[in-house]
Amino acid sequence: MRGIELRVETPTERVDLLGYGLEPTDALTAEVERLQQDRIDRGRRIVERVEGRLGVDLGIEPRAGLGRPHIARAVVESNADYDTVSAVFDDLIGEGRPCFVARTVPDFETGRELLEDACAFVGLAHPLRYDDPAAALELAADLDAVERYYPYDRPVSPTDAGALDPRPVEAAIVEYDLLATGGTDAHETELAVDGLPQAAWERVRQRLPEAVELA
Repeated sequence: MRGIELRVETPTERVDLLGYGLEPTDALTAEVERLQQDRIDRGRRIVERVEGRLGVDLGIEPRAGLGRPHIARAVVESNADYDTVSAVFDDLIGEGRPCFVARTVPDFETGRELLEDACAFVGLAHPLRYDDPAAALELAADLDAVERYYPYDRPVSPTDAGALDPRPVEAAIVEYDLLATGGTDAHETELAVDGLPQAAWERVRQRLPEAVELA
């Protein structure tokens, strides 16, 4: 199944939208190309700031797909005094930190319309990851789905200490008649950390066009 994640600006914070069953339109293709160039330019600026601040050569060339996790791992592998990716984000490249550079992204309405024209349905990604989950979930009123099943980089069992409470997401699913989606997010090397139960997957599958090939 082809899909896309698109970051958008809202009045409170940036959130990620997910498009499922993607059939690219000219408008979406043009926006993705603009975002890719913006990401390359942003990556170059972050690398320059980090190298200047730490006095190291990270050996990274700006390229399509370069993100902050790649830069953070390069810092850990360099001669700089950092042992973990999280420490690099906390000190250097996280939002508001000295080497951070913001991306230029579309607003919520623009992003939603681009995805609606190109996808079978559109959902809100990982609502419990945002600074204001309640405000993020209110956006789902204008969407088709929300990511209910997600590891959140925290304990995933409800009995684990510190596990996040999924009930606000479940309430939004009922209130706005949303599909429950989910996944791993795949920023690391381990796949299938979380995903849809069979019943939830069947509901998602019914919304996909017949032409979509499913592995």
